[in-house]
Amino acid sequence: MSNIMNRSLFQFIRGFNKPTHFHLFTLTMLLIFISAAVFGQGQANKWYFGDGAALDFNSGSPVFIPGSAMNADEGTSSVADAAGNLLFYTNGSRVWDKTSTQMPNGIGLFGGASSTQAALIVPQPGSSTVYYVFTTAEEAGLWVSTYPGMYYSIVDMSLNGGNGDVIAAGKNTPLLDSSCEKLTAVKNCMGDFWIIAHRWNSDAFYAYLLSPTGVSSSPVISYTGIINGGPASNLGEEAIGYLKASPDGKKLAAALYAADIVQLFDFDKVTGIVSNPVTITYPTVPMTISNGPYGIEFSPDNKKLHVCLLLLGKIYQYDISSNVQATIIASQYTVDSISGSSALQLASNGRIYITSPGTYLAAINNPDILGAGCNFVQQAVSLGNAQCAIGLPNFAGLGTTVPLSPVITGNANSPCVSGSVVLDAGSGYSSYLWMPGGATTQTF
Repeated sequence: MSNIMNRSLFQFIRGFNKPTHFHLFTLTMLLIFISAAVFGQGQANKWYFGDGAALDFNSGSPVFIPGSAMNADEGTSSVADAAGNLLFYTNGSRVWDKTSTQMPNGIGLFGGASSTQAALIVPQPGSSTVYYVFTTAEEAGLWVSTYPGMYYSIVDMSLNGGNGDVIAAGKNTPLLDSSCEKLTAVKNCMGDFWIIAHRWNSDAFYAYLLSPTGVSSSPVISYTGIINGGPASNLGEEAIGYLKASPDGKKLAAALYAADIVQLFDFDKVTGIVSNPVTITYPTVPMTISNGPYGIEFSPDNKKLHVCLLLLGKIYQYDISSNVQATIIASQYTVDSISGSSALQLASNGRIYITSPGTYLAAINNPDILGAGCNFVQQAVSLGNAQCAIGLPNFAGLGTTVPLSPVITGNANSPCVSGSVVLDAGSGYSSYLWMPGGATTQTF
């Protein structure tokens, strides 16, 4: 009976809102090479989530967009082009194009209706039109879904008059037969993506490489951290909670809702290996399943971690720069308490936004600053006549850097090598300046 009561409480809370590897250098003749964001900021500037909620970040400040066709309890994903123009969005089971019309074949994807990270849109490397939509089941499929695993579907934006089409032959392709509600991506130094998930009732992370040839059928499996799973009476609730990557792609953080635990890990972008767990444990609250660690997000400088406890509505900040468990735990700062707060998401403007009951998002305006200086605002963004649920859109990274295009010679045959390399900016310019260092030669 207690488990049934806890489950009912959880369902109520989940649904109550529903109606650079290389130095930066510059050339004074306007030849500029920079590091590019993993999912360039333009591509992550259109947010679609909740009950008709949508925001445009192209101006730097979020502006409400009317007309969203989606009503999502939790996980969503959306994608724009490099200029910030919407391409499509999804709740993991349906896909809508930029006109908020359902795409051809855009129904029946296997993402769970109440999965924390039901969907993740990732561009196929080397293509300007092909996108992969990865999906995860709700509560490992133990509660309502007959599709308990992780799948992907393919969208081709060159079809349907440029509005996109879910390719029938590539729809709901299975990857992992039993997965948690955890799904994130990290771009490696070659421009490919690691798609990272967690196996249900296991301590195994699965990292699948998405390259110009498609998704690898041989994932890198890392056995580390605690088992995400438990007795059948938990009804899959240990599958709940976000998995996020730090902006530089070197850290992962996982929230384990029913276990009252958040774990921090190292991630190797070259090998895809997850390692070195650091554990933050929360005391169980009487008469509930747990505190409910659910939403997590890193600061832009990669040195702070923010955690939201769904059931208590507490938002905490941690200094993770030491990578020492005791030191991290001791650094805990209570940002604020919002009843019903849940998901956290870093935006391209460097702020972290948080779902809260009703028609507003809360915000941490300065997440790089420890303590009160982080500047929490409870009603930071109006959603007009739309409403939050408890999820925010899932993006394939914001800020992880990869090098762009100087000619590399010497002993370097790829951007992944260590040791010395020679960068050649090309001939014909009146002057050169490499930063840092101040070299003024054509090569560096």
